[in-house]
Amino acid sequence: MEDVVYTDVNDYYNYLPDYFGRFGDGRAFNSHPGVGGYERCVWALFLAKKHGVSVMRTVWEEMRNTPYQANKDVFLESNATVLAASGITLQTAFAEFTKWNYFTWDRADTDNYYPEGNHYPRFQPLQKIAFYNTTSTTNSTVEPLSSSMYEFDLLQDTVTAVIANVDVNNALMRNSTLQKIDVTLSSQSLHNHL
Repeated sequence: MEDVVYTDVNDYYNYLPDYFGRFGDGRAFNSHPGVGGYERCVWALFLAKKHGVSVMRTVWEEMRNTPYQANKDVFLESNATVLAASGITLQTAFAEFTKWNYFTWDRADTDNYYPEGNHYPRFQPLQKIAFYNTTSTTNSTVEPLSSSMYEFDLLQDTVTAVIANVDVNNALMRNSTLQKIDVTLSSQSLHNHL
């Protein structure tokens, strides 16, 4: 809210290293012990640019109307309801949000993504993998509703895979069971792989 009312005050920059340092490693967006929550303002900034500044007010109003249930995330449920009213799923929005987080710091595109993204920390890879053969695979574990990035270093270039785990159902239930993912880069076409 501070950034909307006082656009020249950018106190939220101080919290962003906590988001980009702790939520780009496959940890769930909606729950993380020991982190205050202000760092997740990037979600609101993403929604405001995509859907207008009133979208967060609508989410907050929906939270007031959503009955509390133990082991259920009212904030995420309210986001899902508000986005659905506009014909958008929370899964789709979170996947695009993950993409936006790639375009920060020196990769910032302030016209198409965060208007102040050049001041945000750089989204860092969870893993860097040397790619000298025809196929390289890495694996990791990620929580529901999380983001991660993997860089494959080629001899003269880098290929980046930005992954959004859009398992909203488990995130809504605050189930942080780790899910295994495999990320493969191949110079040949792969058949029968999902």
